[in-house]
Amino acid sequence: PQPAANPWQKQKHNPPQPLRSIMWPHVPGPQTVGTIWEKLDDRTLKVDYEQIVKDFAQKKPAVSAEGGPPKPAVPKKVTILAGERSKNFEMVLGKLKMAPAIMAEALLACDEKILTVGWIESITTIAPTDQEVKEVLAYDGDESLLANPEKFVIEIAGVPGYLQRLHAIKFKKTYKDFVDDLNQKLASQQKFFVDIRSDPRILKVLHYTLAYGNYMNGTSMRGGAWGFKFEFLEKIADVKTTDNKKNLLLILIEVIEKDEGKDIFDVSDKFEVEEMVSKTPLSQLQSDLNDIKKQVKFVDVAMSKQSDHPKDIIKEFLQEFSVEIKALVEEFEERLKKLEETFEETSKFFLDSSKAVSYTHLRAHETPEHLVCRLLLEKKKRC
Repeated sequence: PQPAANPWQKQKHNPPQPLRSIMWPHVPGPQTVGTIWEKLDDRTLKVDYEQIVKDFAQKKPAVSAEGGPPKPAVPKKVTILAGERSKNFEMVLGKLKMAPAIMAEALLACDEKILTVGWIESITTIAPTDQEVKEVLAYDGDESLLANPEKFVIEIAGVPGYLQRLHAIKFKKTYKDFVDDLNQKLASQQKFFVDIRSDPRILKVLHYTLAYGNYMNGTSMRGGAWGFKFEFLEKIADVKTTDNKKNLLLILIEVIEKDEGKDIFDVSDKFEVEEMVSKTPLSQLQSDLNDIKKQVKFVDVAMSKQSDHPKDIIKEFLQEFSVEIKALVEEFEERLKKLEETFEETSKFFLDSSKAVSYTHLRAHETPEHLVCRLLLEKKKRC
């Protein structure tokens, strides 16, 4: 005998082409008993199936220009970093054209073929903050879907003290520029403040200024002086002759050169040291030294971040340099202290009340009209 037909088995439709599906949670037949669906039978309706096909037919897959099947959709990359920040990452990483994993490994292994100054400067601009690292590492999805900046953050965060390492390695490569600059400034200033005390040009100008000043002040309270403060030299060019065509400084230099029988100021001199001294107060030298000491701290921190990774050699890479740079810092501290003492002695020697005199130079300038001599004396207050 034939098995009894299932009364709840409804014949399904077979449209002429695929239609858009309706994702409904359908109710099995037996569960419709006693519900509204028991009274509703779609087979009793007259439905225009052709119109349904017209309205809800699925679109045919697009055919590629080559005529082959369509290419599968590329999964959208997951981005976590903020918009502008993410763009900066993309720009730098695109310029370097290097896989994040290789970058991280180069930083661990201190690979100098990769770690050039330019490379380090580029990477430093996109070194992730602690917050950025926290946000990216919190992602628990498929890492292969992460955008390149996020992949970079994950790799670089795996290098302990990555930012300090970048600063320390760059400093090792560039420290000689800082050291040579500070060394030259300290040496030049030390020599300058010693030599100025016996500079015959200065002594001559001071000597004649005292003689002229005492005569011009006559019996007034300012007459009969034994000396004057060095800062007054700034003002002698303001003392004009009766006809306003010359000033006291010009007269003094003319008299001195006449008595000496030679020019005491060479108009061709560049006075590079004097210019440097006048523009570089001792506080700036201390600031330069502090900048070096700040970089030394990066070296110390980077070395302390040595990990157990077999390729991590940061401590070995920086050890010898650390000893050398710290010795130089100690030397600079001693030289700066000595320079400050020399500076104070020179200020007292010239009775300078500001205690911050920086003598620039005496120089003559020739013009078609007349010889104009001026004293360039600059004083800078130490902060």
